[in-house]
Amino acid sequence: MADKYGPAFTVRLGMRRALVVSNWEVAKECFTVNDRTLATRPKSIAIKYLGYDYAIFGFSHYGPYWREVRKIVTLELLSNRRLEMFRHVRILEVQTSMKELYQMCAAKNKVDMTKWLGDLTLNIIVRMVAGNRFFVTDTGEKLVCQQGIRDCLYFLGVFIMSDALPFLEGLDVQGHERRMKKSAKNMDTILQRWLEDHRRERSSMSSSYKTRVEQDFMDVMISSMEETKISDYDADTVIKATCLNVILGGNDTTVVTLTWALSLLLNNRHGFELATPSDEPVDMTESSGLTNLKATPLEILLIPRLPSKLYQC
Repeated sequence: MADKYGPAFTVRLGMRRALVVSNWEVAKECFTVNDRTLATRPKSIAIKYLGYDYAIFGFSHYGPYWREVRKIVTLELLSNRRLEMFRHVRILEVQTSMKELYQMCAAKNKVDMTKWLGDLTLNIIVRMVAGNRFFVTDTGEKLVCQQGIRDCLYFLGVFIMSDALPFLEGLDVQGHERRMKKSAKNMDTILQRWLEDHRRERSSMSSSYKTRVEQDFMDVMISSMEETKISDYDADTVIKATCLNVILGGNDTTVVTLTWALSLLLNNRHGFELATPSDEPVDMTESSGLTNLKATPLEILLIPRLPSKLYQC
């Protein structure tokens, strides 16, 4: 079609038009010159039900609300200062998870590394966002939260007929809307409980203590909503939607990356030299990506199995 219609053309998907770009120069122009025009994501029934009616900023319309919430997340969660402040959270969660892994291996139980990495990543994110964690014995809320995350990611990627044909909304032809409403209700129950716990703790603290105590991201969001009104959404909706966005964005991508890295190491273990480090503790302040004893628990050196000249051909 690109040979016939050119590097950029539109196609109709139901009642909506979609832009198809097949040239890198045009794609570059879309993300540089026309980035604001194309920054807004299309409306989706999944975002309506699972994203608090488009309050989740990763899928909201480009504008003042999107810019303000994005600034809060960048400064109060992803900045170097905040990441260093939460350094102990990552260290403690890794240590706790390694102990649990050792106990499972000592009992000669099979370990699903995808599940183990998922639990580790989820606990780190939830502690940074809400100050909570899920234990191995937790089978209720943890399973509901994990299932809610899987449902959100699934419905964000699946084709829904009412997105292409809006007049089908409400008929629930595929049965997706019922499942989305159920998942949204389950996730909202968890987020609402976390929010109520934070408000209750804040009300019991003195104002001077609030400024000294280490605040998680939900505390920061509550303070931001008390100081200013950034949208027509109520404060609780903005807080819950933003926290959900952070959990969704940081959980699945990290787990998939770590799982693939582990699988590549196992499938190519003969091409690597694994050196067991000494008792020196892992220093997480080292630059990322460096394969030395301070940056990684194992020193992994890639040894070419063929002469170097063959790799230059």
